[in-house]
Amino acid sequence: WDVAIALLQDLRRSALELDRISSNAALSACEKAAQWPLALHLLQLKEVEHDAISFNACISACEKGLQWQHALGLLQQITREQLSPTQISYNGVITACSHS
Repeated sequence: WDVAIALLQDLRRSALELDRISSNAALSACEKAAQWPLALHLLQLKEVEHDAISFNACISACEKGLQWQHALGLLQQITREQLSPTQISYNGVITACSHS
């Protein structure tokens, strides 16, 4: 996950544009490593328009990090941003809450 984040930082410093695919790849790396604080930080970057996949990766990172409150908050944020939560969104939050 640390290599993925380093590459994302290199991308941000370059002339290339940070896009949703690159951001989601970094979020996925954070999710796999249960790096929920970093996933939450990446999701707050305003230079990328996030989608349900972005939120799902972050919810999953919170689930793995036993952060049910953050996972629940992300589910609420999805709808505030006028995105549609998916089955994956709900399953991640339910699983996170079951660990509390």
